[in-house]
Amino acid sequence: EDSSSEAHHCTIIGHISMVTDLQVLPIGENPNNSLIVTCDRDEKVRLTRADFPERIHSFALGHTEFVGSLTVCAATRSIYSAGGDKFIAEWSLEGPSNEPSQLNLRLKSKIQLNTVDGAVVQEIKINEKGDRLLVHVDQVGLFLYTKSSSDDWTLKAEVSIQTGITAIDFDKSGESFYYASWSPSEGFKITFMETSLSFSEDSFDKFSAESGQEMISL
Repeated sequence: EDSSSEAHHCTIIGHISMVTDLQVLPIGENPNNSLIVTCDRDEKVRLTRADFPERIHSFALGHTEFVGSLTVCAATRSIYSAGGDKFIAEWSLEGPSNEPSQLNLRLKSKIQLNTVDGAVVQEIKINEKGDRLLVHVDQVGLFLYTKSSSDDWTLKAEVSIQTGITAIDFDKSGESFYYASWSPSEGFKITFMETSLSFSEDSFDKFSAESGQEMISL
């Protein structure tokens, strides 16, 4: 039988189940030194060197539930992972940039999430500077964490949204965040919102779903 007609199944960077997220973390200026960060439906995060993709470089172990979302920050050489746990794991990549084989991953902190039982982290995003973390928890809303000078993460704001959220992200400066949400009660209308971050360092703001600026509706 012609092999072209057969279904193609293969493992990808050691994965044998559905890959749930993939990120690329650049290390220095040489693109060959980049790390491919992946996760699947188990509790592990895998790191693979771009110049040696045939084998896994290392595992990030610390989750007890599935991992569904990753985000990386090149400025701080950090990786963030989340999923079925009630926390976000912050991993620090340590070692010389010009020696990928000597890079090691360390669990730096766990950002505890105050969510209801059964809530799942759908998506996480870090800004370019690495001091603001945006978290989407399914059927709960958005949570914004900021990092202090002492490297501690603090919950600074939240957007309470019960309808489905399809995407979140920061703008380039990290001074605003964007999200797209859909409402089945309005014929599955999709709304793109922008919310500016104008709070002071010692205040806590709770936004409503209407507090942002509506950019476009479909």
